[in-house]
Amino acid sequence: MNSDATLLRKACGDLSEISRKVFDPKVVDRIKTELAQFDHSVSMLTVHNKYLRITHQDQRDEVDRLRMCMDVAEKFGTNRLNTYLGDTPADLEGVSREDAVKACIDTIWQCVEVVQERGFYLLLENHPGLSADDKGYAAVLSGVDSPHLGANLDCKNTRKAGQDPTEFLEREEIICRLMCLHVDNYLDTPEGWNRSVSVDEGDVNIAAVLRKIKQYGYDGWLSIEYGGLGIKKVGRSAAFIRQVWEET
Repeated sequence: MNSDATLLRKACGDLSEISRKVFDPKVVDRIKTELAQFDHSVSMLTVHNKYLRITHQDQRDEVDRLRMCMDVAEKFGTNRLNTYLGDTPADLEGVSREDAVKACIDTIWQCVEVVQERGFYLLLENHPGLSADDKGYAAVLSGVDSPHLGANLDCKNTRKAGQDPTEFLEREEIICRLMCLHVDNYLDTPEGWNRSVSVDEGDVNIAAVLRKIKQYGYDGWLSIEYGGLGIKKVGRSAAFIRQVWEET
């Protein structure tokens, strides 16, 4: 997009908190106007619900937040919400990992019932916390057996759990629920993570991931998530993905 990111942040506040407030209609209109200049579709809206909720009231609050997010997503012409689990057990004193997983599943079930009514889908992204490793991620997906909850595998985040994304995809309960793939990469340097890399330049073998999901029969969204500097790396990433996909 052509918008100055700083101006957008000033207009709608912290972009990481958009799921907690109603989008300013002016901001929505501005983004839609810029998207209309290109032949682009919006694949999904990322929201920041927190599903580790213990009380019934807190769980209902998450459902209400999700209703608001669906209203915003509809304005962009998408019925998919990318979401994370949120808190970890350490954030709630006296809550075991097992109880935390159960609480997340209970909350997500309530959310799924709501999105199903409106023809929406929740895409659960693996993220630091309960869904960081393949075991926790698969446990939540398996606990909510609904076609309206799918997986959005983030290739980079698997490495935070010390795993390769192909390990996640070895689990049938994950690969069979795949609705989107965050194709992203990084370089682990002495100064920390360098995300200013094309997807073919980093530590994750993206080509192997792409080949695996295509051979499985996946034909959904591939989302380039780029957290670095300079837009040229995104174009190189797109070209690399197309090449690998066509040659597989």
